[in-house]
Amino acid sequence: MARATLLGRRKGIGISRVLGSIALERVLDLLTVILIAMVLALLMDIPPVIQTGVVTLAAGGVGGLVFLAVLALHQERLSRFASLLGKFVPDRFSGKIMRIIQNFSAGAGVLRRPADILSICGLSLLMWCLYAFS
Repeated sequence: MARATLLGRRKGIGISRVLGSIALERVLDLLTVILIAMVLALLMDIPPVIQTGVVTLAAGGVGGLVFLAVLALHQERLSRFASLLGKFVPDRFSGKIMRIIQNFSAGAGVLRRPADILSICGLSLLMWCLYAFS
């Protein structure tokens, strides 16, 4: 949270947008570590409890990625959510909440560009492999 606040204020891009990009970065890191764990599971005997943990984390990582993708790829549906939100939350709060959600989804906007996703995933895999072998 501190990193998002500091970066958002220094660069003038908003804290929620930075949080969106950090969330995407963490989900991709999680999926990269899961991929490495799955490769290791093919090469060595892993206890069942660890295998269960890896599968559970993989499900959470995929779920997080799907959530971020829906936010980033379906911006037009956010306006429908805003009208629904307006029924339950006072107007003075619903506008602010919607701006936060829109900025957060813009932070995950790289999901709209497949070439960038591949670059990010490749760099994440390289970073984790270098970290593992260091």
